[in-house]
Amino acid sequence: MPVPIPVPVPILLPVPIPVPPPMLIPVLIPVPVPNPVSIPVPVPVPVSIPVPVPVPGSPWREGGAGRGGESGGRGEKSLELIQETGKALAKLLFHGTQLVTDVRVEADLRESRRREKEGPERRRRLEKLEAEAKRGTEKLAEINSRWALAGEAKIPQELWDLVEQQQDQCQQLLARKNRLIRELQQELAAKDERYEQALKDQAEEIRLLLERMEEQTRNMLRTYRHHIRRIEVPNSQEKKKKKNSEKPGKPLGFSFSLGVAALG
Repeated sequence: MPVPIPVPVPILLPVPIPVPPPMLIPVLIPVPVPNPVSIPVPVPVPVSIPVPVPVPGSPWREGGAGRGGESGGRGEKSLELIQETGKALAKLLFHGTQLVTDVRVEADLRESRRREKEGPERRRRLEKLEAEAKRGTEKLAEINSRWALAGEAKIPQELWDLVEQQQDQCQQLLARKNRLIRELQQELAAKDERYEQALKDQAEEIRLLLERMEEQTRNMLRTYRHHIRRIEVPNSQEKKKKKNSEKPGKPLGFSFSLGVAALG
């Protein structure tokens, strides 16, 4: 039987091999560029052809300068009338507003004076009430303290005298209170009278205010009508003259622009 003979077999092992990264090398290649070519493009150019346009009332042929100046003078006169009207109405409105405002100013002044007058009176009344309340409290304490003397009375006459004295002190206290009440009632009656007078004054002011407003409205309307007539009469006369100066069959002119295309 044959004997196997060992044969050497090569073994391949992976070995890393460094690979360099790819490199880009720029290369300049000449490229022919064509020369620019100018191509003429036609562009339309507008040409204005003036054509005279007749205006009603303005001259069409000779003598136009003088009539045009006359028309301009009329226009300036109308403008002056309008400006004069605006000034007159503004002045009238100012005076009317002042008349209406005077009523309110007078009412505010009277109310301010009334408050200034009532301020010291109110303080005086409060001080008087506080003083009277303090005095009444002291007097009442004195009257109550005297009732302790009733137990010391030995005879009925002494007790009777004490009761009469206490009654007299109470009458004096009540008299002071009643006098204060009457004073307050008198002040209240005076306040009522002043309040009624204030209502009458207010009604009179409202009547005067309405009367002035109505008068101002009438004045404004009258002034409006007067100035409108002043403006309308010259304008109507001017329109009538223009209408009479126009001749029948007169050609009407017009203006237009003609575009002409220029070809290069």
